[in-house]
Amino acid sequence: MSIEYRGDGKYRFRVRKAGVNYTQNYFCYKKLSEKDIEDKKYPKEVNDAHKKFEVDVMSGKIGSNENIKFGELAQMVYDEYVMVNCKVRTQSLYKQNYNNYILPAFGEMKTSAITTYHIQKFMNETSKKLSPGSMKFIHVVLNKTFALSIKWGFIKDNPMIGVERIKIEKKNFDELLSHDDMKRLFTAIENEKNIMHKTAYELALGCGLRLSEIRALTIDDIDFKNGTINIDKQIGEIRDKDGKIIQGVTPPKTETSNRKIYAPDFVMETLRKHIDSMSYIPITKQIFWSHKTQKPLSRSPLPLAFKRLLKKNNLPDIRFHDLRHLQATLLIHAGTNPAVVSKRLGHSSIAITLDTYTHSIEEFDKQSATNFDRIIKDIQAN
Repeated sequence: MSIEYRGDGKYRFRVRKAGVNYTQNYFCYKKLSEKDIEDKKYPKEVNDAHKKFEVDVMSGKIGSNENIKFGELAQMVYDEYVMVNCKVRTQSLYKQNYNNYILPAFGEMKTSAITTYHIQKFMNETSKKLSPGSMKFIHVVLNKTFALSIKWGFIKDNPMIGVERIKIEKKNFDELLSHDDMKRLFTAIENEKNIMHKTAYELALGCGLRLSEIRALTIDDIDFKNGTINIDKQIGEIRDKDGKIIQGVTPPKTETSNRKIYAPDFVMETLRKHIDSMSYIPITKQIFWSHKTQKPLSRSPLPLAFKRLLKKNNLPDIRFHDLRHLQATLLIHAGTNPAVVSKRLGHSSIAITLDTYTHSIEEFDKQSATNFDRIIKDIQAN
């Protein structure tokens, strides 16, 4: 058992019983000196609250199959699963969804008393306020919470079974951008004066790179001789030595996001021009670097610049991320092997196929770079 002071009057209690850690947050705004914190000399009310929590856990009032509240279960899931297994960005999303939506609805209910009806009603009401994408993640959080509750022996049945998922409308890129729109978009990108912006657009459109992957690229990732780009990292959320969330280099989104792809000639040409135009190369060798902040380019500048490009050219309001999906759609329509497209995007849905046919796929991938050059030229010519 322990008391952890987390600053700003926040404490966290931890009690271990039968191999499971139970935690509880507590607030006491009585001021502490630095020596009190160092010596762990906490106010009497904090020690008393911790003792009560310990008694409740050991007596079964908290943590028993019948009595554990959903809020207590959520804290356990966050501490024992999310903080151990998930990336920092996912940790933040779990915390936001628990605190803002899920706990206000279920926090004080006994976990065993929550039914499929309760959850479906909650999902239906919440979907009126949130986007389908946000509802999808809430579904993920609830499903994982109840699945772990079963694994840990608190409940026997998962009330998420039978809850209808919120349907996310799939966009058809033929409808998203017409032939004329695509032609004007490609021309607008080709005429972009800001070489860094142009390079980012072409990496997303011509190679299917995610924004986070683009921002992490270094000179060493580019092989101009063979026309390839190596993707083995991204810019994401990490914790510094003090536990504060900051932007930094992290592993790719999934295992299959580690990949080498062949880039179309127009992408490699623009990449070379961008690197040659840089006033200096940072010690990290990153090519999307803010000379103002002396850090990798932050998340917002490129999507905002892309929005301005669309508005200036009277194009439909699509996302920067849609450039990546537009590439996939065009390649598939051109007859490129879907496994190659999946590899270029770094998707994990056909990982077994990719592991089995990696060598033959690389040859198809090399050809796909040539195909994409032809696709662009055909659209611009007609």
